[in-house]
Formats: sequence, structure tokens, C-alpha cells
Amino acid sequence: MRVLVVALVLLLAACTEPPPPQPVPPDPEPGPLAGAPAPAGLRLLFATAPPVVFDVGTGVATPVPAAPPGDRLTSVFRAGSTSVLLSAERCGATCVQPAEIFLLDGPHARSIGQARSAAPTADGRGLWLVRHEGEVCRLVRAGLDGTETSLTRPSSCDTGVRAETSAGLLITVRANRQSEQSAQDVLVDPATGRTLRQRGRVLGMAGDQVLFTELTGFTLLDQRTGVEQPLPDPLPSGEPGDALTSPDGRYLAVPFGDPAWRGTSTQVFDVWLLDLAARRWIRAPSMPVSARLKHQAVDWAPDGSLVLAGALGPRSASGDPATVVGRWQPGAEQWQVAQVRLPENRGQSMVVLS
Repeated sequence: MRVLVVALVLLLAACTEPPPPQPVPPDPEPGPLAGAPAPAGLRLLFATAPPVVFDVGTGVATPVPAAPPGDRLTSVFRAGSTSVLLSAERCGATCVQPAEIFLLDGPHARSIGQARSAAPTADGRGLWLVRHEGEVCRLVRAGLDGTETSLTRPSSCDTGVRAETSAGLLITVRANRQSEQSAQDVLVDPATGRTLRQRGRVLGMAGDQVLFTELTGFTLLDQRTGVEQPLPDPLPSGEPGDALTSPDGRYLAVPFGDPAWRGTSTQVFDVWLLDLAARRWIRAPSMPVSARLKHQAVDWAPDGSLVLAGALGPRSASGDPATVVGRWQPGAEQWQVAQVRLPENRGQSMVVLS
């Protein structure tokens, strides 16, 4: 009888024991960015020196008139519907002069002065600037005509302005311009300068939502309520880059780079979307891709599609990946891809014009 009871207990335990966890599927082997042929009509502003507008359909790169020529440090971003171009003269191996600020107005560029750093205001109708005046610098808010508003305060010349949303103004403070290790991300109240948050590395913001990383992983913070939600790391390896907010504010696109995939010499590029409504990661199709990590750029198009440009295509006989432009609408099953010869020395910033 005792043997029968023991057998019944073991049988019940076997029936109620949860099934073993499913093994995590292995990460797919990296290959070229794949998809359907890309439609014509895509135009990209690249941070070359001088900057160019590149027509993906024709492969023609047109220099931006009035932009300074020569070996200069160039970056581009969008303020609302306006493309902004920063062009700084190099003065040494680690030295950069204040940048000239240009606004792209149709095919032409017009200067609105100089700044050490620039970022769009939350409404897209102006710029936050760190301006150099003698031995001191000021953080100012200016219109797209360069006219400063009354909102101004002293600032370190090594402060970088990054973005503004309803959560606050995101700045990066460095002990000195040459030291990336000393950089600290700080969220401040733009009206008072009061520190709202100084914790971890901030990847991006959308409205009140702030995505940051610490040693323990990713966290999504609602700055208005103070509620924090830990997020799983979507990848076992790879370094996340700055996130890009979709035009409708629903997604944060986070690029990842791994310079030694699985301990090999293969460089891998990956893109994940964080769906802020569902609080979940979405991997873009065809990922991961084999790439040259310092030769690609990411931006959202005005229609809400995500655009990649860089050395992400099939490898040639020499082993170098071809340059391509890819376009993907979140929710679609595949990219639209065009293999084109992109301009050299593009940098890693890009604006999708159309």
C-alpha cells in the first residue's frame, strides 16, 4: 500500500511539474542587408566635407551651396522640418573650433552664427546652443533665424546639448572635450537649469519617456510620474548607440554594434525598436548584418519609415561589404534595399529629406 501511495505522489508531481523552459534560439548568422528593391525618390543629406544631398535613385551627390569646403568636422540633424548642418574647422588632432550653423533652405544653406554645440528645441521651432564668448560660454535658446530669446545661462564650454522633450533638456557634461570617459548625461529643467535626473547613460527620449542604461541593463523612465520599468537586454553582446525617436513618438530605434561578433573579427550591426506603448523590443528584419561599424547612419524619414545607409551589403572579392541604402516601415516583413555607391567619408549622421 505504501509503495502505491509513493507511486501516486510521483505520478501527480510529474503531471503538475511545469514543462522545461524552451531553449533560446541561436542568433542568426550575420549577412548582408536583404529585401525588395528600393523605390526611387529617396534623398539623403550626408555629413561629408563639404556636405552633399544624395539622390538614391540616380546615385548623384550634389554639394550643398554655401557650405564651407575643405577638411572640416561636419554633422547634420533635423529641427522640426528643417535640416541643420554644423561645420567646424579642425585646429589639431583633438581640437575643434566652434561650428558654423547652417539651415538648409531648399537647395541652399544659410548661416545663423556659431556654436560649440546645438540641438533642436522640443517644438522643433528653435535650437539650443552652447555659444562661446571669449573665455566663457552660454547656453541659449535661439529661433531658427539665430535670434536669441531671453532664456540664457552660463555653461561649461565642454557641455554638449543633445535633445529636448517634455521630460526636460538632455545635456552631456564632460570634464574636458577630449575625454569621453568623463562624460555624464544630465536631464535639466530648461527654464531654471535645475538638475532633474543624473543617472546612467541616456540613449534617447520621447515625450516623458527616457531610455537609459546602467550596469544592470536598460530602464525606461516616465519622468512625469517617476515610474521606472527594467527592460530585458535584447542582445547578449554589442554596444547600443544613441536612440532615434520616430516622428509619431511611438518607437525608439536603437542601433547596436559588435566589433568582435562571437569572438571573431566579424563586425556586426543590429537595429531594434523599443515600442513605447507595448514596452517591448522589436527586431528589424534581416538583422544582424555584417558591416563596417564606422560607416553607417540611421534616420527616420518624415513618413515614419526607418532608413539605413552604409557598408551593409554583399561582400566583394576583397571582403569589403558593398554600400547600400535600406528603408523599412515598422510592421513590414522586409526592407527595401538599393545597392548604390555612397559618398566617401560620410560620417555617422544623416537626415532623410524625402
